[in-house]
Order: sequence, then structure tokens, then C-alpha cells
Amino acid sequence: MLKTIVTRPGLAMTLWLFGLLAPSAEAAVFRVGGDPACTHTDIQSAIDAAAANGGETLDSIVIARNLSYVAQALVIDSQRLLLRGGYADCSSTTRDLPMTVLDGAGNGNNPVLEIRSPGNTRQLVQIMGLELRGGHATTGDGGALRIVGNAQLDLLGVYLHDNSAISGGAIHARGNSLTGILDLSLGRDAATGEPFRAEGNTASLGGAVYIGAYARLNAGSARIAGNHAISGGGIYFGPDGEGYFAFDPGVAPPGTYGIHSNTAEKDGGGIYIGSGLMHYVFRYSAVGSYRISSNEAGRDGGGIFVSGPGSYLFAYGLQLDGNRAGTLESGRGGGGYAGDGGTILIRGDSGGDPVNYCLPDAPCASVSGNRAGLNGHSGQGGGLFAGLGGHVTFLVGELRGNGSEQGSAGMAAGNNATLTLDSVLVSGNIGDGGTLLASSAATLDLQGITLTGEPGSGPLLGIADATLNVLDSIIHQPARVAAAIAGASTISTDCVVSHENFHPGGDVRVFDPGFIDAAHGAYRLRPDSQALDACSNSTSFNVDVRDNPRGVDLPEIPDIGGPYDAGAFETQVGDRLFADGFDTSAPMPED
Repeated sequence: MLKTIVTRPGLAMTLWLFGLLAPSAEAAVFRVGGDPACTHTDIQSAIDAAAANGGETLDSIVIARNLSYVAQALVIDSQRLLLRGGYADCSSTTRDLPMTVLDGAGNGNNPVLEIRSPGNTRQLVQIMGLELRGGHATTGDGGALRIVGNAQLDLLGVYLHDNSAISGGAIHARGNSLTGILDLSLGRDAATGEPFRAEGNTASLGGAVYIGAYARLNAGSARIAGNHAISGGGIYFGPDGEGYFAFDPGVAPPGTYGIHSNTAEKDGGGIYIGSGLMHYVFRYSAVGSYRISSNEAGRDGGGIFVSGPGSYLFAYGLQLDGNRAGTLESGRGGGGYAGDGGTILIRGDSGGDPVNYCLPDAPCASVSGNRAGLNGHSGQGGGLFAGLGGHVTFLVGELRGNGSEQGSAGMAAGNNATLTLDSVLVSGNIGDGGTLLASSAATLDLQGITLTGEPGSGPLLGIADATLNVLDSIIHQPARVAAAIAGASTISTDCVVSHENFHPGGDVRVFDPGFIDAAHGAYRLRPDSQALDACSNSTSFNVDVRDNPRGVDLPEIPDIGGPYDAGAFETQVGDRLFADGFDTSAPMPED
């Protein structure tokens, strides 16, 4: 899928890309409403008239808000059509607010709108300025909108609320085949500035949206909030459903878009991914980051749940904050859970772009303030959890203020489970059962991290019958056990600074790393720190927690072990380090 489509869905681009412009067609405009300028008084009659106008036309239906539209059970079948609401009357040429309301209450338990495209010809439907509510497909799919087939559907500035269904409380989408892909794009209406919103919808699977086989979703410019399901409180990706969250925050205030405050009784409070496909979150400017926040799961994956071989969430610049798991039973992964071959990869770096997207007063990526285990239920992996066969990787960001009984920041448990942190600041996570844990043949891989400032008790690192690899890192908090190693565990250390030697056969250096102001959460290194230019090897991505380059060889600092600093922060040439120890090149504390 191309970024030029999904970031800002535009009609002309959509038409050109999918070959839906027919130069010889004479498109018609039908107007629905309650004044003399209208051609119809009900929407289905206008849809039928457009169908009679010929399959090659791209007709428009203008729906005025001067008429009440109740018990709506509309059907668009194999048509190319533009539906536009938000007009005061049929003579108006300006689309504004409020939207035109289509109410499904009393329609016989059908979707408010059903779109069918069963053939080989790709169809386009674009909808703007409509509010769909009261659709209750109690025995079927898609409370507000059901779309099946070979089509492109753009929902721009559309508001779907208080709908319900078995799957997809607001939207159920699936394609025909690999050659009959359904593309669903949720975006902003340029005329009104309104984003797409899905709020207060309910379903068994996918409180707001269900993406089924051969369907692709772009929801970057959408707000999915306050929906409820058994699994996938916000969005549920079923088998062979694909997602793309291409976020351009320059078009809306931070927090307008994202996946917020959804609930699931079981797994995946925000997103449930069980499709075996790639799902992407992208960031194109430093104005802000895509947010998955304040979602709740009764069991696993408060924000994100990924399960199944080949299921993959790949996120740049994500803020995964304030989510909850284990609200109804024992839970794992307050922020995110991956298991059974599923993978979560969160990156705060620029991905090779020449611009550093990290804001001076915010982390490049964040997994913060998440919890696992509430209401008396036990929890594991307050921030991140990798279960049996699952893989979780967090690069270039902050893992802060999470909490659970075990693994307050993160945990990996089970054969072939891996939790990898690279250039991450780990601090302020709450719990007495250890900060980062690995057990039962899992692997904990730490590169270029700073782990300090942890409240509570228990070891900073806890390894039981598992593997621990630590490179170029600072594990330092004298009031806590640095690492508790039990069972048949394997340990590897290289250039690790700690307050105690937890691996006598490795490379653990016992000294105070010399943070600028640890009492106030500033964990950069002082100019007299022995952790400067202490390491000979770089981390995998060769950038630090602020996406600055690693291996900056400071000419005034003698190389103790090489050009690389230990810990999450690499001191840069030109950093304004003063004798009082305060670094004015960045705010303090480091969040």
C-alpha cells in the first residue's frame, strides 16, 4: 500500500490509482432532502437511480440534513458512488456541520448501510459528512456498515456511534480474494476538518472495526474510542486482515487520532491481531506520535494483542501509554502482548530518514504508565509481555511508569519467547516482583539500556531457566539486587556498568555511572563519568535513546574501552556540559 494514498486519502488519487475514472461517463448528481431542490426524499431511491444511470458512472448523492432518515437499511450493490452529507438543504453547495444523521433503529437488525461488490470489477464508494447510528446487526456483521467484495471505501469525516453486531460493532469489512482486495480508508474531511470517529460501538469481535480476509485498513487519520468487545475492543484483525496506520499529525491536534479508551473482556483492549500479516504504524513529522492509550483488556494485551505465526505489528514513534490488562482475571502485557509466533516491534528512531523526529520534551517512542493485574488479579509484564513463541522488541524509547506483580516493565516467559530492548531508558516502573524478567526457556536481550530509578523491591533483572544477554548497558540502583539468576540459565555480558557484579565470568564493571541528576530523573552522563567512551561494540541500530548516533568519540575523554558510551544516552560532540553537571542541551527530567 502506498504512503501517498493512506496518509491523506484523496478522491482524485484514489480514482486514478484504481482505474475508476471513466472519461466517457456522464456522472449524475442526485439530491435527497425535504425541499423543492431535491430529486428524492429517501436515500435508497437515489441509490437505485444512480444504479440505473449505468455502471461506468461515478454518481454523487447529496444528502441534506433538513429531513429525518430513520430505520435506514441501505444497500449499494456493485456501484461507484459518492455519498455526501452535511448540507443544510439540497440547494446548498457548502458541506459543513452538523453532519447528516442516518439512524438504523427499527430497521430489522440490519446494518445502516451495506456495500456489496462481488464481481471482478473494482468499485469505489466514498462517504463524507454522515453520522451513522443505531444499527444493530444482532445476528450478523457490521452494525453501522458492512462492506464485502472487491472495492475501495473511503470514510472521511464520518461518525459511527452506538451500533452493535457480532463482529465489527461499527464496521465489518472483508474482500473476495487476493485479486479482489477490499481497501478501507478512514480519514479526515477536508471541508469540515472532522476526523473519522467510531465511538460507543459494541461487538463480540472488534468493538469498532472488524477486518476480515483479503481486507486492508488504513486508520491513521481516525479516532477509535470508547468501544467494547469480547476481544479487540477497538479493532479486530481476523485471518488475512491487514492494517496500516499512517499518521500525519500535522492536520490535527495531538490526541485527536488514535485508539483510546476501548475495552475487551478477554484480549486486546485496543487492537487484536490474529491475522498472520504485517500491520504498520508510521510517523511522518515531529509534531506528535500515534497513540494507543487508556485501553483495557480483561485478560491479555491491554493496548495490543498479537498472536499467531506471522502476525506482526511494526510501529514507528508509537506512544503505547496508560493501558490495562488483567482487569477481570490474571493478565499479561499491560501495554502489549505477543505470543504463539506473534511479533511486536516498536521503534523510536527515524528509520533511515535524515530528520530526527524526536521532540525535545517527549520520548521518541513510549511504553509508559501501563498496568497488568488489577482489581485483585495477578499480572505479569506491566509494559510488555512476550509469551510462548512470541517476540517483543522495543528500540529507541522510554519504558517508564509501568506496573505489575512480576516484570513491572516487561517479561518474557515460555520456550522461544524473546523480549529485546535496544537504546531504551527503563525507569519508574512499579512492582515488587522484579523489573525485567525472563523464565522457562525465554530470552531477555538488552543492548544500550539504562535501568535505574525503580521504586519497589525485587531484582532489577530476574532470570530463571532462561537466557540473559546484556551489552553496553547501565544496570544500577544500589538499593536493589541487580540480577537474580536461578536454574539452568545462560548469561552473557559485555561492557555493563552496575552497582554489583552479577556475572563474575563476564564483563560487569562496578562503579557509579555518574548520572547528571538521578534524583530528578536526568540520566545522561556527567563529563567525569567512567561510562563515557567505555565500550568497544555498538548496539544493533547504532543510535541512542534520542536517535543520536552512537560511537561519538569525545576528544577530551580518554577511551576506557572504546568510543561507545554505556547506557541509553550517547554524549554528542558539542553537548553543553558544565562543571555543575547540568546538561542544557536537553530538558530535565528525561521525559
